[in-house]
Amino acid sequence: MSHYLIDVLKDAKNYLLKANIEMAELEAEFLLEAVLNLAKYELYLQSDRLLSNSELQLYHNFLERRKKGEPIAYIIGQQDFFSLSLYVDKRVLIPRPETELLVEIAIKIIEEIEEDSHNKISPIIDLATGSGAIALSLAKSFPELLIIANDISEDALEVAKLNTIANKLNEQVKYFRGNWLEAIKENSLGMIISNPPYLSEEDLNELSSDVFNFEPILALDGGKDGHTAYLKIIPQAKPAEVEPEPAKVITPTHVEQILTPPANNAPKPAVEVQDTVSTS
Repeated sequence: MSHYLIDVLKDAKNYLLKANIEMAELEAEFLLEAVLNLAKYELYLQSDRLLSNSELQLYHNFLERRKKGEPIAYIIGQQDFFSLSLYVDKRVLIPRPETELLVEIAIKIIEEIEEDSHNKISPIIDLATGSGAIALSLAKSFPELLIIANDISEDALEVAKLNTIANKLNEQVKYFRGNWLEAIKENSLGMIISNPPYLSEEDLNELSSDVFNFEPILALDGGKDGHTAYLKIIPQAKPAEVEPEPAKVITPTHVEQILTPPANNAPKPAVEVQDTVSTS
């Protein structure tokens, strides 16, 4: 078997094609880039390079994992998100491009509030933070803000903390383990942002195998109708009379479809729902 880069890459493309990987050529290149720490154009500039046995072994391991359906982000342990490079593994959901839209909307709202009030909107809490993608993106965009992030999963928090340190944001982003807002001790929150589990039982049954078999179902399972997380987040927001201004709740799915009027004289949740885009 040839150890020349160009031949190894050609064999890898054929290997993934036979495994019915839809973007076999692109993925073979991407995985080899990760193994050799090269940009795509450098692969072809170094097409006559001889790969070492250790490089071949790692590449073959990557290809075998991809053949079995494992997502590339887990294989290489890295996912780009909103100008950040994040470490990811099976303990956390792989950040989606749709979540970047959620961050963009939050940034716009924060800028509008600060422009109108001339005050900083802080602290901000990111519920079910996972890899820390949302919290870290906001922290990088607003260096003066305090970001609080939580998750029910200790494993997920470990990954988020690794990303926080790697991106040098550990002085600005603080983590705690908790179930939504139950453990919050802050008297007020400037913003609540979350991309919580949102898939219904029916949606879960229709997931592709590369998601269902590898990504944490806890981060996807939204209960029978997909609304379980929202029905917990909204009522836990503090009553309106506690705060002069309502906290803004930024979520990706259609929250107002599941909100119901407060019963009798129950206090209205101090939330202002910002509905964005469905990611299902």
